[in-house]
Amino acid sequence: MAATRGKRSENSQQQGLRIVRVLLWALVYTVIWTLLSSGQGWYIGIPVICLATGLSYILQPPSLAFRLQYLPSFIAYFVSRQLLGGMDVAKRSFQRDASSHAAWVHYPFTCPALNTRIGLSALIGLLPGTLGARIESDQLLIHVLDKRLDWKSEVATLERHLSKLLGTPEGGSS
Repeated sequence: MAATRGKRSENSQQQGLRIVRVLLWALVYTVIWTLLSSGQGWYIGIPVICLATGLSYILQPPSLAFRLQYLPSFIAYFVSRQLLGGMDVAKRSFQRDASSHAAWVHYPFTCPALNTRIGLSALIGLLPGTLGARIESDQLLIHVLDKRLDWKSEVATLERHLSKLLGTPEGGSS
């Protein structure tokens, strides 16, 4: 009898955690929608939020555990790269032959953790001048606006910051 109560208690705790997880994902998607839409378009936003929340529940993406002591340096690095990259893209828009040095390149991951690799693929597209296109085994296929620039060390630096922020081990060579 006590074993049955213990299982019920454990099942109810798991159910409670599932509900909390669904509510947290719904909150995250609501905040994202609010920021991206300036708080408008809820007739589209509510179904999108429900769909995204449902997919998150079904696919069960890994929870993101941040090491908060690395968050300020990550934000500072990321914002500085966005500003510098934005100025570079603005400068290129006034040049005659802006796309002559664009290329597809491969970046070999140094961090074995999947969450860092996926995060790198997603975040690199937010930095002007680069786009993470596909993860291929232990490499990331990236489109760069100018292959002559030191894109590899920029990507490696972003990967190191992400690895510290997510608490994942670094390894390998770049």
